[in-house]
Amino acid sequence: MKISYPQEVNQQRASDRYRLLLPEKELRKRGHEIVAPIEADVLIFSKCMDEGTLNLARKYMRRKRIVFDMCDNHFGTNHAYKHSEMIDLADAVTCPTEQMRDLIAEDGQGDHGNVTVIPDPHEFEFDEPFYSPKLELLWYGNNTNIQALFNIVTPYFILEQSTTINIAGESYRFCAVGDQEKNFWMRSYSKNTMLQELMNCDAVIIPQDNDWWGRVKSPNRLLEAVARGRFVLANSIPSYDVFKDWMWIGDIAEGLAWLKQQSGEEICNRIKKAQDHIKLNHSIETVTDQWEDVLTSVVGTAPGKVI
Repeated sequence: MKISYPQEVNQQRASDRYRLLLPEKELRKRGHEIVAPIEADVLIFSKCMDEGTLNLARKYMRRKRIVFDMCDNHFGTNHAYKHSEMIDLADAVTCPTEQMRDLIAEDGQGDHGNVTVIPDPHEFEFDEPFYSPKLELLWYGNNTNIQALFNIVTPYFILEQSTTINIAGESYRFCAVGDQEKNFWMRSYSKNTMLQELMNCDAVIIPQDNDWWGRVKSPNRLLEAVARGRFVLANSIPSYDVFKDWMWIGDIAEGLAWLKQQSGEEICNRIKKAQDHIKLNHSIETVTDQWEDVLTSVVGTAPGKVI
């Protein structure tokens, strides 16, 4: 199969890695060709943040099969009309969670029949579970997630460039990885930095608002921490709730108090079980199988969806 990813890809952007780069690499290994749009059997678009992307999809809609992957809820942003039209133009639509699929249907831009849930793969290799009661904490994420962090920590630590945060009256050693250009107190994201800080920490905190933006999010931040053998404390959103039997999903301050009472053996056993779940459901092989199913079904139809 000849596949094209027409958009410019940014390796620093998590959605591009999970939804484009990692599946593309595995598809190449399976013998599929990655080619220019004019040569392709199918074009895969992910997000639509500019008119150029929309115009490109309009150009090819009657000549090529189009798959549109919608990984975030942009119906609530000024990019809503672009995403709605992309869904109309596409022969198939994919997304990472059932909640995102339901939202596309609720918005009237698709139905459950032509929207396929393909979960994010994990990116990092698995490491042995580890826990230390020192409780040095790590947070990482995009600026769209940072307000949820501010909601649980004493905010003045940012101005002091401190390596200590306060949560519910308790102090913890702390590191944050994200966009250093906008947040000078963070370590700038890179894969090596992430691997280093995951190795240095004892647990990962992932505050996440369960609002219109957060409730449809994939668990990719949780996946990476668990894959590297770290316990996660996260607020409840549907994709995190899947891990509630193993990780702490709920109020993070309560979770930290609970964690201090647990044995290292108990926490490592929980991490191992969560890793087993990830291996079964989020391996790049499993995820690419699902991408192949969608692409094969689309290529077997005539180009251009009837609107």
